[in-house]
Amino acid sequence: MFSSSPYQVAAKTGTAQININGHQTDNSVFICYAPLNHPIVAMAIMVPGGGYGAGLAGPIAKQILDAYFNEHHEPFMPKSGWTSTNIPSNWSTSSANTLP
Repeated sequence: MFSSSPYQVAAKTGTAQININGHQTDNSVFICYAPLNHPIVAMAIMVPGGGYGAGLAGPIAKQILDAYFNEHHEPFMPKSGWTSTNIPSNWSTSSANTLP
């Protein structure tokens, strides 16, 4: 899942088999850090009932890493994907800044 990424990841997938009320299910687990040679981010993702580790938790980790590196404008990420970090001029009157 990271083969086309502009960064390398050290990762371990896992599947934790559990039994809930007589029904067997698998928890999807993915633990990683990136970039490989100079780690900036480390994370552990667990999705209860998510199945095989690389099946669901892995793609979630990739989306989080891509978003993080794009927001922090890492040079190995394509500039076309970078997230703007400019604070909107109307932030003080936005719903995110007003008290309920």
